[in-house]
Amino acid sequence: IDPGHGRSHDTETRHPSALLGSPGDYAAIDWASLVRCTGVRTEPESGKRTTQMPEAAQILLVDDDLVLLATLGDVLRAAGYTPVVTPDPREALALLAMERFDLIIVDIVMPHLDGFRLLDKARERNPGADVLLISAFATDEIVREALAKGAAGILTKPFEIEPFTAKVRELLARRQPS
Repeated sequence: IDPGHGRSHDTETRHPSALLGSPGDYAAIDWASLVRCTGVRTEPESGKRTTQMPEAAQILLVDDDLVLLATLGDVLRAAGYTPVVTPDPREALALLAMERFDLIIVDIVMPHLDGFRLLDKARERNPGADVLLISAFATDEIVREALAKGAAGILTKPFEIEPFTAKVRELLARRQPS
């Protein structure tokens, strides 16, 4: 599987963000399709969020690339984790204020709030969780900055699924008591 960036040489395949009115306008997103890959549901009566696998590690995944977001959400769910996905880093801040996550995976380049600022906020609001950054622009300087700011690692896009899931397993295993 090559999650890529939603780009294709096939003219009939369009990136979902092309359907949005303007960059960062998430109102047109089919959130139901994203919920299918997250395992997170909202109970109609109470409005409380529940997961299908409460014992599974809960992972916050933030990337404005909707194709990659859905793909990685599916991959994490298939691996037995409970991903909570959002393309909007501002929503991620709200989620971090309400919930605890075992791992946080964040794209560096996003509208409204870049991954480094989100990394800082995630470490403040969820200090026990590792943060894994992903980016198509991971230069040596960016990698050094990410690690200096406390990121547990950085993966360069595009990446294969197996190294991604291996890194997730490694980071989550570090949290388990020996």
